[in-house]
Amino acid sequence: MTSVNFDRASSFYDATRGFPPEVAANIGNFLAQSGRLTPQDNVLEIGIGTGRVALPLAPYVGSITGVDISRNMMLRLREKQNGASIHLAEGDAMQLPFADNTFDVGVVVHVLHLVSDEKAVLAELQRVLKPNAKLLHCRGRVRGIFDELNAAWQSSKPETLPMNRWEKVDALLPNNGWQAIGDYQYPYTLIDTPGDYLDKLKNRIWSATWALSDEEHAQSIEAVKAAIVQYYDGDYDRKIENPTAFMVNVYTPPAS
Repeated sequence: MTSVNFDRASSFYDATRGFPPEVAANIGNFLAQSGRLTPQDNVLEIGIGTGRVALPLAPYVGSITGVDISRNMMLRLREKQNGASIHLAEGDAMQLPFADNTFDVGVVVHVLHLVSDEKAVLAELQRVLKPNAKLLHCRGRVRGIFDELNAAWQSSKPETLPMNRWEKVDALLPNNGWQAIGDYQYPYTLIDTPGDYLDKLKNRIWSATWALSDEEHAQSIEAVKAAIVQYYDGDYDRKIENPTAFMVNVYTPPAS
């Protein structure tokens, strides 16, 4: 497995992964409060992407340095930066271009399931973070709706992209000596439809679709269409509430 580069997603990432406006307005303060961050903190975010998290967080900290293997994603961030104190570096999280003991805070959002060597990433984070630093490991709550559509998709395709499953990712930090000091959630609700799900699959929005051949992709689409007929009476526009949350687990680095 190689780490997943999101260059191809830069044009649609914000539209499909971004927070609703009312959530985006509050997520920076939520993170700052969860991690007890200060206006003096020098923050590192690996996989900074288009700044979905960095931009709302920037007003609450001293500065943010972001690293990503996708130049296109970071160019999108630059278009929205508007004076925020965010510095960017194109690079790999498994070989960070920073000196030891540089940062007060690390931020990791939806990254560890996309890298080829997650333990190398953790070792690099430990190296560049100060001994008393905090690491904010963030993710969205696993979706509880459309389980039938997910099952139809998963059963119709080969395992062409052997990403780490979330339960393995969640255990990575404590299993490698990182000390948990707090767990927090920012709850909110989305409205989704079966048709929205199918459109995302058709348009290869999710990185798990990128390695599928055209034939495999078509098979997945047909399987999901059949599941919509079976479980939703073919109603592509049925509105379904999706209670979700943005979650942050706060850690301190392993003892040296």
